[in-house]
Amino acid sequence: MQVDLHFFSQGLGWQGIRPSHGHALDRGSHILAALLDRRLQNLVLCRRATSFRYDTSDSTDLLKDFSVLIYLYGGARVLNFLLANGLFGALPGPDTAKKWMMQRCPSILRESGLSVSRMDSVPIFFETFGAVSPVYHLSHDATAVLPRIRWRRPDNALLGFVVSDAELPYFDCRAPESFSELEEFMDKYRVATQAEIFVLQSMDPRLPTLVLAVFAQSGPADAGTTKSRIATIVQRLAAVGCYIMSWAADGAAANISVMTEHWAVRGCNFRVTDSLFIGTASTL
Repeated sequence: MQVDLHFFSQGLGWQGIRPSHGHALDRGSHILAALLDRRLQNLVLCRRATSFRYDTSDSTDLLKDFSVLIYLYGGARVLNFLLANGLFGALPGPDTAKKWMMQRCPSILRESGLSVSRMDSVPIFFETFGAVSPVYHLSHDATAVLPRIRWRRPDNALLGFVVSDAELPYFDCRAPESFSELEEFMDKYRVATQAEIFVLQSMDPRLPTLVLAVFAQSGPADAGTTKSRIATIVQRLAAVGCYIMSWAADGAAANISVMTEHWAVRGCNFRVTDSLFIGTASTL
C-alpha cells in the first residue's frame, strides 16, 4: 500500500513544515509542524520502530533541540510519557536524546583547576546554542562535598585531595606504590570538603550555563587566589574573543576584598558597583 504523505499533510494544513496557505509560522508552530511531519514519515514509511529516522528532514535541528530540552529538564521519564501519549514516532527515545545532548556538551570535567582547552571551547559551546554576543557573566560559589578519596582505575589516580593552584599543573595524582608512601601522601595533602565552582553565563538568558572550572578546597579561597583565578579566566577568554562583562560571588571576606579593590587585568577594569557583591569589567 502506498500513501501520499503530501495529501495527508495538506489535508491537515501542513506541507512539511510550511503551512498550506503560505502564512508565516512562529517557532511554536514550526515545532508542531515538525512533529507531525516526522510522525507521519515514520509511521507510514517504516515497518517497525527500530527503523524510525529523525535526521532526514528539513526540521532535523528543531527536533533535536526540542528533544534535548525535554530530556535535559524532564529526563527519560517525561520523554517516555510523551512518546506513550501521542508523540510516538515524532520524537526519539531517551537514548537518542541523551546522545544528542552529549554531542552538544563539552567534555566532562575530570580534573580540578582551570583547563586551557575548556576555556578555548567557550565560543564553540555557546555558538552551538545560537549565541551571537561574545559577552558573558562570570560567577562562582563553593558547595560542600563529602570528604572522600576515590581511586580511578584507568590511570591509577587518587582523587579528592586539595592541591594549590600553583602546584596543580605539576601535581602527580597517581596512587603511591606502598602503604607508607600513601600515609606520607595523605599527611601532605588534605581531603577536600568543598568544591569551588566557576560558571559562565551568556547575556542571553535562554542559553544554558557552562561550568568553566571546579576547584577542590578544604575552606574558602583567599583573596590572592580568587584574584589570580579571575585574572587567568579573563585573559584566556579575551584571547579567544570572549569578554567578561560582570562578575558575581557571595559575601565571603576574600570576595569582598577583591571586589572593593580597584584593579585591572589587561584591558579589563574591575570596579565596585552599587552592590558590594558584584564587580564589573569593561574593556578599555
